Amino acid sequence: MNERARLAYYLDFYGDLLTEKQRQAIDLHVNEDFSLSEISDEMGSSRQAVHDLIHRASQKLADFEDKLGLYALLQTHQNQLERIKQLLQQMGVEDRIEYRKILDIMDEIIY
Repeated sequence: MNERARLAYYLDFYGDLLTEKQRQAIDLHVNEDFSLSEISDEMGSSRQAVHDLIHRASQKLADFEDKLGLYALLQTHQNQLERIKQLLQQMGVEDRIEYRKILDIMDEIIY
């Protein structure tokens, strides 16, 4: 997974722990794909200030993940659910209505 996608997950999990300015800058950068110049125009700051703000916010998000591990836990759960799905397929139950119900429940767990 690329850095931008990982930051998007971190922002979803830990964004409320950032300052409003940090959250806004990194959200524009990661989710809206704004350039540093566009963010600086939007926020009324210099390009360098925005760069520093995003760098600090990214580091804080990574620190939160190191301490709390919510993204790693999500990855573990996704892998386990994928293994369950593979086992169900090996059992040959794809054509049963219960199979679809199980997959729906698995999707609800993660998403």
